[in-house]
Amino acid sequence: MGNAQARVNVDTTPFVLKTMDPIREDDATIVQDAGRVAILEQFTLMAKIAATEKWTPLLGVDPALTGANMVCGAIGGTFAEFAALSDGEFAISIDGTLINIEDLDFTGLDSILDTPGHMTAGAIGGTLPEFAAVADGQFGIAFDGGAVIQVGGMDFTGIDSIEDTPGYWLCGANGDVIGNWDGLTDAAFSYVADGVAYDTGVMNFTLAVDFGGILDIINFHLNGHATMEYAFTVDKFQLVSNRTGETSSITIGVPAAGTDISAAAWLNQTAGAAVAGTGGENLGQTMTSIINAALVGRGFCYFNGDAFVFVSRTAGEVSAVSDLTAGSAGTDISGAAFLNGLAGTNVAGTGGEGLNEGIAEIINGAALGRFFCSFNGDAFVFTSAERGTDSIVTVLTAVVAGGGTDISGAGFLNGLTGIGTATAGTGGTGADLPQGIYMGDDITAAALVAADVVDLPILLRGAMFDEAKLVLENSLDLDDVVGAGDPGAKTIRDILIDRNLVPTTTSTINRAENA
Repeated sequence: MGNAQARVNVDTTPFVLKTMDPIREDDATIVQDAGRVAILEQFTLMAKIAATEKWTPLLGVDPALTGANMVCGAIGGTFAEFAALSDGEFAISIDGTLINIEDLDFTGLDSILDTPGHMTAGAIGGTLPEFAAVADGQFGIAFDGGAVIQVGGMDFTGIDSIEDTPGYWLCGANGDVIGNWDGLTDAAFSYVADGVAYDTGVMNFTLAVDFGGILDIINFHLNGHATMEYAFTVDKFQLVSNRTGETSSITIGVPAAGTDISAAAWLNQTAGAAVAGTGGENLGQTMTSIINAALVGRGFCYFNGDAFVFVSRTAGEVSAVSDLTAGSAGTDISGAAFLNGLAGTNVAGTGGEGLNEGIAEIINGAALGRFFCSFNGDAFVFTSAERGTDSIVTVLTAVVAGGGTDISGAGFLNGLTGIGTATAGTGGTGADLPQGIYMGDDITAAALVAADVVDLPILLRGAMFDEAKLVLENSLDLDDVVGAGDPGAKTIRDILIDRNLVPTTTSTINRAENA
């Protein structure tokens, strides 16, 4: 076969599932298993290497795949400058393909980013027993410059908390540097969540490039029993219970096996502390749930741990929330003895009226799913639709001879070389993703070793196969997890089913395409 490139003959007509004669039990296929040649079963799970477009037996699974992104510099243009353009354009390279984005019409924009207005009351003045004694609470509030509305009829009798919170374990210092973490292949810790003991099992951190990657791996191994977060303000990990209330609690300890990352060089749990949950058992109503019911969608209230915050349901420069005023009937809870909102802190909304598209939405309309653009409040962020180490987003450039207004540079998106920050995807090349099933007997060992499989029948989509006859190399299993799901991880079985390659307990198959 030499250096022949793999090729797929694409048939654009729909595949029709049809039954063929069962494969004979004595049929066999020569395949490679970890460097040796062996006579195995009929079907071999195959992967396609993106960089070479050639096929190879699936030898492993990517434990986690992330997409590449590029963060531009702080936005260089103002809203008015963008809104004056009807012919904006820029070029961006996504996963090795240069994409020209042209004819961006920003006229009619009402903002770069809309935010809602809100009002933060003073530190809460009342206690749970004081609120629980009120059966007819009332206060006044105005949203978006309108008249003061009376919010009343709030019966707080029987509430079990002002606001329920979960228990959590705040760890000590995080082990200082990512280099303490990313060399571990067998990291583990145990924990007790709400009285039930668990162990993470061993975790491989070698693909993590930052603490965000460490978080993703840990949370995958927590299996929903708890959530690991990172408190950036104090540079510490914290493990949080999934329950709320005064009996919500969590602790961290030594694992049954593996490298104990509860120790000082990592989570440093001995320097940490448990923080118990507060409130009831999540069975009764809370202050905020009662207030929000009385607001009937005109605004939204939450408790930040110290004060009540009232938020407008609209966004834009006219979005605002006034200080609380006394109620006209019932028990006034606006003042210092309760909500303490008579002298709150008001923050007006920003942007337009929230009725039209923003800059990122217009760019995404032109991207056609090839990438995604967002605005983080300071800069534009471009993210690849693909994941893995072959996922790459480069800084912006001008469209060559585009004819429109270049918005790639400092005056607008501000994403040129030396300004934009590109981060490659992580997790693998995609060669460890199941993409087809080989079902012949004329493959050669040399082709397998060279990953140079061409002109052979590879089952790509639209088929059923006998899973008992499927060969998976390196002790893989159909239920092994592949970090390629969206959202979340999927198993090899899930990926195959997504391709309409359906494992069955029969020998019924469909036709294959040549690859």
